[in-house]
Amino acid sequence: MDLFGKEYRYLPTKSRYLGSRIRFSSKVPCMSLDSNLEVLRLWGNHLSGNIPRSIGNLTRLEDLELDYNSLEGEIPSEIGNLITLEIFYADEMHLSGQIPPSIFNISSLKYIGVQNNSLSGKLPCMSLDSNLKVLRLWGNHLSGNIPRSIGNLTRLEDLELNYNSLEGEIPSEIGNLIKLEIFYAADMHLSGQIPPSIFNISSLKYIGVQNNSLSGKLPCMSLDSNLKVLQLRGNYLSGNIPRSIGNLTRLEELDLDYNNLEGEIPSEIGNLIKLEIFYAADMHLSGQIPPSIFNISSLKYIGVQNNSLSGKLPCMSFHSNLEVLQLWGNYLSGNIPDCISNARKLKILHLNQNLFSGLLPRSIGNLTRLKELLLGENSLEGGIPSEIGNLIKLEVLHAPHMHLSGQIPPSIFNISSLKVILLQNNSLSGNLLNNI
Repeated sequence: MDLFGKEYRYLPTKSRYLGSRIRFSSKVPCMSLDSNLEVLRLWGNHLSGNIPRSIGNLTRLEDLELDYNSLEGEIPSEIGNLITLEIFYADEMHLSGQIPPSIFNISSLKYIGVQNNSLSGKLPCMSLDSNLKVLRLWGNHLSGNIPRSIGNLTRLEDLELNYNSLEGEIPSEIGNLIKLEIFYAADMHLSGQIPPSIFNISSLKYIGVQNNSLSGKLPCMSLDSNLKVLQLRGNYLSGNIPRSIGNLTRLEELDLDYNNLEGEIPSEIGNLIKLEIFYAADMHLSGQIPPSIFNISSLKYIGVQNNSLSGKLPCMSFHSNLEVLQLWGNYLSGNIPDCISNARKLKILHLNQNLFSGLLPRSIGNLTRLKELLLGENSLEGGIPSEIGNLIKLEVLHAPHMHLSGQIPPSIFNISSLKVILLQNNSLSGNLLNNI
């Protein structure tokens, strides 16, 4: 190609770094048979129509980026002619039809991104000599099973299949992907057990298979794991949380909500010294909350509501960074400990629907960042401490159906942020008009 007397082998049509962008509209033109083009970036314009079959003429092309346009129709099978192609991005458009099998025969291809289109049909077989590093197919209408040939993609680092209609089991061959760092296969119809082989991939950092129909027990976790995020919520997983969960010492998020897990929360969870989020709500967990969990200084969110947990609430660490503590709907008993005030960053504290008894500690007034305080439907008694007026950011005070007595402290009505006060069905007394 000769432009102004120069041969251009690199043709960017939009810089990713320009503040003011040139945008092209109309259709993609036909491609020349004798093209030397190596890079074609057309992303982020208003191009419409189909990807032309003549794209297959660009046999020297290494980088083809068409994403963020209004292209529609099928990905032409002629794309398989691009035998030197390394990058193919065609995401966030209106592409439909099947993914052409020919694309997976391009051994040079490293990056495929066709997410958020309307692609359908089954996933093609994967080539044995693939160099693919990134495969992003999420947000389409792909159906059928994840093919066992996925295990051929041994150089794959990022596999994103979520938000499709894929079904069946996660093949055990996924354990062959020894360089995999990201595996997302959420919000689909996957069933069967989670293959133990996936937890033997030491490079894996993110697993997201939430909102499927996965069942069976959780596999053992590897000692040399680099896993940071494990999202398993919304499945039919059963059995206990394995003690080997404590091997995931780099874990930052553990989400087990809405499964059929039972038994105790293992004390080994205290080994997860980088954990920030722990969700294990709406299941059949029992036994005591392990004190070790409150020694994790990085922990910000604990949600274990709606289980069958019992025993006393352990003390919070003075180094606590906890912002959300949701324990409602269990069988926790005893006093609310004074040391709860160590969690000075708490914003959400839900202790309602338990068996807590005794007095509400005055130290609760130290939780000055608190926005929601839910205490109702316990057996708490005695007065509401005046220190509750220190909770200057409080929006919801929920303490009905208990044995609280004495006057409502006037300090409550000085909290300007307060939107909801529920104190019904207690034994409170005094003149309300004097307080308001």
